[in-house]
Amino acid sequence: MTTVAAQPERGVFARVGVGIRRHKMASFGTAIVVLVALSAIFAPWLSPHDPLEQDVLLRLAAPSADFPLGNDSFGRDILSRILWGGRVSLYVSTVAVFIAIVVGGALGILAGYIGGRFDRVVMAAMDVLLSFPTLVMGLLVGFWIAGPAK
Repeated sequence: MTTVAAQPERGVFARVGVGIRRHKMASFGTAIVVLVALSAIFAPWLSPHDPLEQDVLLRLAAPSADFPLGNDSFGRDILSRILWGGRVSLYVSTVAVFIAIVVGGALGILAGYIGGRFDRVVMAAMDVLLSFPTLVMGLLVGFWIAGPAK
């Protein structure tokens, strides 16, 4: 009689990796996300020109070997601006997610630990926030920050 050795249970990352490799579109999407993140991280070494350097004589220039995506109306290289803009977007999104994790985690821990009325208020506030569509909520926050129109 042969015995089958028990397979060790895979971790979460191993299971996600197997799932991504199994599906072609998931592999393709993951490759695009990794490519965009790496190009933003390595923008200082990848960008062919200074993203802020203006050359009015080259404004609205068509794509060429020196400027693969052309120039904008101020003569700045569009490819360099996209790469450096990706850095800013990556930084802002990372900070926003970190703040959301810290604030949401702290509120959740406090609501679970204190309980009672505080728990009900926090959960009611979250129900209100989650009941609005994202666009409507963004407009409400924007109007709240900007104040009444003059």
